Amino acid sequence: MTDLLLQAGGFSAIVLDMGSLAPEYALRVPLATWFRYRVAAEHSQTSLLLLTQQACAKSSAGLVLHMQTAEALQEEASVFTGVEHGVVVARERFQAVPVNVVPMRKPPQSERCAGWQSKTAWAGLR
Repeated sequence: MTDLLLQAGGFSAIVLDMGSLAPEYALRVPLATWFRYRVAAEHSQTSLLLLTQQACAKSSAGLVLHMQTAEALQEEASVFTGVEHGVVVARERFQAVPVNVVPMRKPPQSERCAGWQSKTAWAGLR
């Protein structure tokens, strides 16, 4: 099905959710399949997002992100008020730099991790 969607084009993003599969089953997908998906996604200018418990696309992945275990916010002892999330860049494929181009500005600093909070609608109500 993913092959058909990539070949059809017209999608800006396709999400392949394999998060409920055990890692040993997700790792059974041949590397040639991930390579074929990457080439098709680049050709059709589609972002292919693969959700798994463990990185399985190997060298075909353009970016590998690891979500950190969410922590419950402890603003009150008995009421759930929200969650603190985090993500870390595990691997990033290098982009080709043009040979005869001199940068005019200093490149932006690269962040390797990010964190944020999501709060419930009743957080802060008393």
